[in-house]
Amino acid sequence: MAKKRKAVATAPPENEKTNTKAVDGGVKKQKRLAGRQGALRYIMEIPLDVLFEILGYLDPIDILRLSRTSKGLRRILLCRSSMSVWKAARRNLKVPDPIPSMSEPKFANFLFDPRCHFCLTATVHNIAWWAKLRCCKACLPIYFASAYEIHERGLLVSLDIESILWKALPRYPLDSGSCGQRQWRRVNEVYLISGAEELSPHVSDIETVESTKWIVTRLESLMHDMEQSTMCKHWMDNRNSNRERELSDARELRFNAIVAKLEASGWDHELTFAIGREDLRKHKLVNQPKPLTDRIWQNIEQPIAEFMETVKSERLKREHKAICGKRYKVLICLLREREKYLQDEQVMPSSVDVACWEPIKSMIEGPPKEDEGELTMYNEALKELPQFIQDWNREKTRLLLAALQAEKPEATEADLRLATTVFRCQHALCMRYSVAPFPGILTHRACHYRGLEPNPLPKWLPYNARLSSDCKFGLHKSGSESIRNIIGLCGLDPRTTTAEDMLAMNPLLECKECTTESGVRLFMRWTRAITHRHDDDDENPASAAPQFVLASEKEEKLVGAHESSQDRDTYQYRDRPWYRCQHCRGACGTLNRVKRHLKEVHDIQTLTETDSQNFRFMGHLNLEGPFAVRVIPPGVRDLDSDLNFDSSSLYL
Repeated sequence: MAKKRKAVATAPPENEKTNTKAVDGGVKKQKRLAGRQGALRYIMEIPLDVLFEILGYLDPIDILRLSRTSKGLRRILLCRSSMSVWKAARRNLKVPDPIPSMSEPKFANFLFDPRCHFCLTATVHNIAWWAKLRCCKACLPIYFASAYEIHERGLLVSLDIESILWKALPRYPLDSGSCGQRQWRRVNEVYLISGAEELSPHVSDIETVESTKWIVTRLESLMHDMEQSTMCKHWMDNRNSNRERELSDARELRFNAIVAKLEASGWDHELTFAIGREDLRKHKLVNQPKPLTDRIWQNIEQPIAEFMETVKSERLKREHKAICGKRYKVLICLLREREKYLQDEQVMPSSVDVACWEPIKSMIEGPPKEDEGELTMYNEALKELPQFIQDWNREKTRLLLAALQAEKPEATEADLRLATTVFRCQHALCMRYSVAPFPGILTHRACHYRGLEPNPLPKWLPYNARLSSDCKFGLHKSGSESIRNIIGLCGLDPRTTTAEDMLAMNPLLECKECTTESGVRLFMRWTRAITHRHDDDDENPASAAPQFVLASEKEEKLVGAHESSQDRDTYQYRDRPWYRCQHCRGACGTLNRVKRHLKEVHDIQTLTETDSQNFRFMGHLNLEGPFAVRVIPPGVRDLDSDLNFDSSSLYL
């Protein structure tokens, strides 16, 4: 076996300084000096005139970074003889002249180095031009303070807040988007604390010649700095705009190149949709200013293809949702037509309940058909609709009877039709609506939202869609007690008087407690009197109830004429119409509308307020009725009563 050659240390070049020291065994080990190695170690050997000529083609930020690589380069680039290099680099970018109080290197650091001038760690893009520095969000409340905070520190105490001498301080404006808006409220600008400490002694001795001269010189210097800072700010804004435009053009070129690749791969149909193109444009692998090369496309092709599959899936979901929404609107029109032929005590379930019924839901969510938008598409499923309506009404009746028996255990189903049996939704947002007897309470539609709770309903339903099962009904105790008192005033028996009997009588009442000292009187129908309370305990029947009396025949005629002259559209119920034509079963919202319908459609010209042969008042759907009427005597204009409910005024 051949012997290994003995290692022999080679001598270092003569032009390199070495340093050796003895170690164990007497062998000397070479010690390399720091700063002599690396790619820039030969730059110190270049003649200065050649070096300056080369560096003159760089940007200021490049020279700034180069000066920080070694002490030797720093010594060369920061001496006065190298100012031509900084000026040439500045002219390359057409940068304005430096701010008068700054040297060329300091100006380059201020303009191009994005680090905070205090902590040197954060990247700060916003420049404080009037303070001639960059300050991050963390350092701003440490080194800057408002005028009031500077006074609290005992600085510039003799200086008024509105004094012009505040302009002599380096300041940071708190305009829209600045990082200090949340730190200081109702403050337009903050000031550098060290600048206030420097200015404070001169302000205290402002009467002396030296301090006055120093302040005047400071203000003049500041004015020159502000003029040049304004020019630099305009240049920086234009530079940022041009850079943003370049990046935008580069992103657009990359996007178009990726679109061309995808179209060649068979995604051309998907890219014809605006939403799909915008989603692709926002993708993190697409929204980049880097040009698209074959190698980059090879790396991102698979993720982009998977993303396009997601885009296609979302598009199909949107199209399916739109088709289902269109079918749902057709269903609403169909239910309105079928509602005309229901029995008087039967209530049409809400369109949401019917749409979530499985035979209808399967048709709505089914595949596209040629007869989209036609009422005939539901013919097969609607054969079972009458049975569904009957079962739905039976189930709701059972729930209402259970709610009634919770307060009156001996109650039967016949008691649901008594006038004293009125219900209200127990939800806090629904309690001010829909005080109604049976079966009108079944028309109540939830007016509350689930909030953060997950919505189990299909996405193609409206956002505020709610099932009728979302509402829980309970007996309205104070309303029942009020009706009992009103029935007693009418001379009827509360145990046998039904809601239909009271609607036919429709008595007019006067609230004696609402009569004012000036003689203003308040009249209302019995339906309004149910919820007319003077305290906050609306569910406590033992609370103080208003004192009502029946109106006289003269008052009945006077108030009735006023009610007829009012716009009945304001009394329209928010969920269901009030009147129904007895000829075509058409539903109308107000009395004027049903009369107009009878005249125009059925050619019936002579009608009365209670013409039961031609139309029927469906008052059991809503026990609110016309607004209360305030009868105001002559000479009274300024009412001394502040009513918290809707009413109309009748001036005598």
